[in-house]
Amino acid sequence: MIEPIAFSAAITGAEDAQANKTANARMRFALLAASDLLCGMNSILVWRSRSATPVRVAEQLSHNAEQLGPMTLTMYRDCERPAMNEFFSNDEHDKQLSAELDRLFPNGPAGSEVLRELVPDGLEQSPLRAAYHPTLDQVFEESVRLHENLNSLPWRDPNKPSSPPPTREEIEREYCETPVDTNRELHDIVGKCLWDLVSDNHDVVDAEGREIDFGSFRYAGGVIADWLNDRLGPSVYDYMDFYMGTIWLSGRADFAPVYGMIFRRMKRLGWDWVYHFPRMHLVDFGPLREALKDKDQPDWEGYDPSAEFAKAQEEEERQQELAKMRQSLDDGYRESITEALRQPPLKTVQAFQSVFGKLPQGWPPSAEED
Repeated sequence: MIEPIAFSAAITGAEDAQANKTANARMRFALLAASDLLCGMNSILVWRSRSATPVRVAEQLSHNAEQLGPMTLTMYRDCERPAMNEFFSNDEHDKQLSAELDRLFPNGPAGSEVLRELVPDGLEQSPLRAAYHPTLDQVFEESVRLHENLNSLPWRDPNKPSSPPPTREEIEREYCETPVDTNRELHDIVGKCLWDLVSDNHDVVDAEGREIDFGSFRYAGGVIADWLNDRLGPSVYDYMDFYMGTIWLSGRADFAPVYGMIFRRMKRLGWDWVYHFPRMHLVDFGPLREALKDKDQPDWEGYDPSAEFAKAQEEEERQQELAKMRQSLDDGYRESITEALRQPPLKTVQAFQSVFGKLPQGWPPSAEED
């Protein structure tokens, strides 16, 4: 299921950010320009680094606000949040999806069999511990990388000097160890890895060949959140906790064992998985915006040929710019595929192959198929 992205975007699917830097930068710039063009206002773009926490992003954005130039940022705050079901739910479909997840995990995502598979010696001794307990060096590397990314944003004012990068000493003053909560952290990790597989544009197919449709990125995050809330409590999670899956954590730990554990359960149920290479589509809301405008008089009243001619010219220029943006996105998509094929398969693909003994449908990707 492909989810169109219009006003904001997050680049996903590239596990090696450096390997895909050129293509991703091009796509980010195209989306930024498209947002300007379609919205007719300052861009609203939440750009996510694959190895930075939301707190660190907020700190860096605040610190770099002077250099970023005019833009609007929408930040989520840790406050009272309404349940996902109030916005996106289809109760009957939610129940069906929850039942399918129960089939995958009869004893829950942190049950005894999951513990034996993923952390036989305990989470404290597992490499997965780093997901929520990064080392000082990891936090420092993430902070520097985020600082560099923010300074490379295309709308940054080039005439203003960059702020200095954080030092290791600064990070060390803030760094502190936190206790491991095995039950909660395994729920988090399994939930995020589930999103990477059942959402992120991929398809899950049951034993009878029917797609198990987890819906949009947000809907899938909400389904997983509600499923886990049934086990931990009604307000522990909402869809934002799983939206974009492991995007914040993938630089800290190798989640291949978790993907493998999920795929083994899928295989036992006779399920299949179809990979889709990430792609961005430009959506033109201009005609819809015009159609929704309130009109208090018939079109023929107040008709001005000169004004209509100017309006038509403006629309033609807008369509030409849209065509350029779409071409840029298509070029970036092809470049991303070319670069991805030079790298080892993604961890999700490798995990599928190790369990099913074959590559998933959709890998290797090909631009010609689209």
